[in-house]
Amino acid sequence: MSTPIRAEVRASDLHRCPVARASADADGRVTHVARSTATTRDGCVTEEFAVEDAASSLPREGFDDVLEFERRDVYRFERPQNRGCVCECIERHGCPVADVRARDGDLYVSFYAADVETVQDALADLQDWFDDVTVRQLTQSSDDDDDRRDAVVVDRGRLTARQREVLETCVEMGYFEHPREANGTEVASALGISPATFREHLAAAQRGLLESVLDC
Repeated sequence: MSTPIRAEVRASDLHRCPVARASADADGRVTHVARSTATTRDGCVTEEFAVEDAASSLPREGFDDVLEFERRDVYRFERPQNRGCVCECIERHGCPVADVRARDGDLYVSFYAADVETVQDALADLQDWFDDVTVRQLTQSSDDDDDRRDAVVVDRGRLTARQREVLETCVEMGYFEHPREANGTEVASALGISPATFREHLAAAQRGLLESVLDC
């Protein structure tokens, strides 16, 4: 059996995601996100999350206070199933979600995939649904190590000149920084292309890097 790949992505501008919104509204870091495996009669999913060191409490509308412990406030809410959910979008590709966090309105999701093609399919699906999705980390343990990671040389030749230009502009403008210094629309404007074309080039560049990193 091949060694699974662990990927972490960041999704931004998630106005429909209660967890991402909560991290911005409470000015704190969201951790320990848990979803119920059963839906309610009206097709909703129950979720719980904790906010660490929140500067303010969340509005009572839409969130139920569960408990408070160790500088964490725990909340519960219900949302419609399959309604613009990053985690469910990933899970549709058979990828178990390992960890979900949020900070300043951005969602960070780690998941496992059997192979690079599955990672690519999940990323393509995410980028179809959400405007700003970037890969933060990719790791794969070697067969004979103790949770050590393989060192990889990235083959820049897998990228076209335009794809490299897009990545370089993203880096220069702080698109990959946290907090993000420029959004996709601003980077597209600097490149003189439409946001849709920017997303296509960025997705293709990420696929090229994935293949190089994972030796596919």
